[in-house]
Order: sequence, then C-alpha cells, then structure tokens
Amino acid sequence: MNIHTRILVVDDEPSIRMALSLAMEQSGWQIDTVESAEEARSALEKLDYDLLLMDKNLPGIDGVEFIREIRARGDNTAVILITGYASVDSALETVGLGVEGYIEKPFDDVFGIRERVESTLAKIRQRGGDSIGQTGAPVESLSGAPRDGAIDILLVTPIATDREKIAAEVEKAGDRISHAATATEALYQVSKAVPDLLIVDTVVDPDVFGLLTELETRAPDLPCVVLVEHPSLDVITKLIDLGIKAVIEKPLDSALHEKVSCAARPIKLKKSWSRMPEQES
Repeated sequence: MNIHTRILVVDDEPSIRMALSLAMEQSGWQIDTVESAEEARSALEKLDYDLLLMDKNLPGIDGVEFIREIRARGDNTAVILITGYASVDSALETVGLGVEGYIEKPFDDVFGIRERVESTLAKIRQRGGDSIGQTGAPVESLSGAPRDGAIDILLVTPIATDREKIAAEVEKAGDRISHAATATEALYQVSKAVPDLLIVDTVVDPDVFGLLTELETRAPDLPCVVLVEHPSLDVITKLIDLGIKAVIEKPLDSALHEKVSCAARPIKLKKSWSRMPEQES
C-alpha cells in the first residue's frame, strides 16, 4: 500500500466516481473525486496529485481542453483519460498531451482499472517521476530563450521514399538524422547513443509495439513520434499507453514540415535551455 499516493477522479457520473474510488482505495491510495473540470482546477490549486483519472466528455470544459489548459501553465500531472465515445479521431486528439492512457467506458472490470493505475504509476516512477505531481514553467512563458539548437533524430522505417521525405525536412531544419530499417537496427543504434527524438513507422519489422516497449526500459526519456497509415482505434490507444508524443499520418503530405517541426520544437527548446548555465559560466 502507498498512503502517499493521491489520485483525483474527475467524472460527471456519480456511479463512476464511487466505483473507481472504492476500487482504488483498497490499494491504500488517497482518492478525491470531483464532477467537473472546474472543480478539478480548484483541487489542483490546493493539492498536488500523482494522477488524474479524467472523463474526456465532461460537460462545460471537456477533458482534452482541461489537459491543454494545465499543460499550458506547466502542470505535468499524469493523466489517464476515460471516455464512453471512443473513436480514432477522439484518440488522436489526445496524442501529444502527455496522457498516460486511454480507457473506454463502460468498464468490464473496475478492479482492472486499479491494476492499470498501478502499472501507470510504476511506469512513471521508473522513468524518474518527472510527471508525478510536478509543475514547471510553461513554454509560452519563457522569455529570452536561446535559439533552438540542433538535435539528433533517429528515423526507423523500411520505406525509402518516406525516409527521403522526412530526412529532407529534418536536414532543412538544421538537425541531424540517422536511419534504421528494422527494430533490431534501431535498438542497436540506441544502445550506442540515445537520440533526442525517435520517429518510427508502424510497419517496421518485426513489431513497432515491441520496439517501443523495449525502449521504455532502455531509454525511458526518449520522445517517440509514430508514422501510421489508416490507424485503428486499437492501434492509437496502444500507442497512447506507450507514451508516444505525436502521430504523423501517412501518406506524407504538405503538412509534413509542420508536423516534424512541432515534434522537434519542445525538444530543441529544452536542450537549448539545458545548455544555458554552461554558456553563462
């Protein structure tokens, strides 16, 4: 049991709040419940939480809008989203928001949700706890930030035409790119030097999910972007559970430049800021 773990359940259905609270209290966690994003905002102003279990389809401010709001002010609290209206589009909407998981209602087994929470908390702590109850300055508030520095990107795809298109965009931005055609090659390269960003195709051999799972252990802080064509809801939810930062849909089009830039921008900014003390000393 862990009496120091505090979880906030945000759902407008009283029966859902009660069921989740009763199930998770058996693990010794402190469970608070609220019925709206507005109440969740007030709760977060008063206390630090290790995890939010949040309904996506809340009345008023919905779950996705609320997550965007707290991320904009630098709140990195871990979130598992709950929805009763799952679709590919709604799942894609949550990618890149730092969501730890995506759960569909109605629940087959509320105690299975507790196990999911236990797994999520363990995963966060394994990677250093950066998103557990911690806040930081929002990117938008940083003034006088240094110029973006070049980053190292590992692109994993067996498709030559996609490799050439993405490489052109990366090099245009002044970043460095290396390639791997298979998951085995990618793991070998990561073992030699961990890149700043991984871009991986779902068609990579033998299994993109196996690769991402292995990387959670070998390089837990490595941001991952996934290339995917006609994704199913099951694929997107699995990718969210694995903590990917963005999805780039195929076939690659004129929006590729902006998609790659958006994925690289926060990494470049973070890397530049990490170098500031060395530059000023």
